[in-house]
Amino acid sequence: MLYFDDGQPAFSNCRVATTHPFTLRCDDAAAEQIEPGRRVLLVLKDKGHFAKAETKIRAVRTSGDGWILYPDEHAWELLEQRRYPRYRVEVPAHVRLIQEAVGGPTVASYEGCTTDLSLGGAWVETVGQPEVGTLVDVRLDLPGAGWQKMLAVVARNLEGRPGFAVEFLEYIGGARFNLQGFLERAA
Repeated sequence: MLYFDDGQPAFSNCRVATTHPFTLRCDDAAAEQIEPGRRVLLVLKDKGHFAKAETKIRAVRTSGDGWILYPDEHAWELLEQRRYPRYRVEVPAHVRLIQEAVGGPTVASYEGCTTDLSLGGAWVETVGQPEVGTLVDVRLDLPGAGWQKMLAVVARNLEGRPGFAVEFLEYIGGARFNLQGFLERAA
């Protein structure tokens, strides 16, 4: 689950507690900040496929060492592969992920460049690969537009190929507009 806290993207690892009504169980400490009325982006991984839904949290209650969240009604959008044309363009990329650990959050960064890019995602060639399903902050240095920021999920790793694929979930500021303009010029 993604949300913004003081203008910064944040996430909580949750799992589906019940499907009717749809509720989420969150055990990490970050979930304590979730209040009724907060807008969130839910990301679901099921059998290798991803879906997302935007909604508001209607209610929150404590349950043992965690929290049960009650989202408003929402519609899932399947994150399909290849919804947008891909372009073989190389732009500098910086990918950052924050993981909850026993001693507190840890940050991992990956520097590299895209080898293909679309409005829906990119292949980022780097040394190292985060796990599929990991939520990441992606920054791309687009010629003429500068650094653009997106929130994404790691969609694929391929054995023998350096790097990983990301699927964009949310664009920050004018990132979608700037990326679309860049890709139109690259076509």
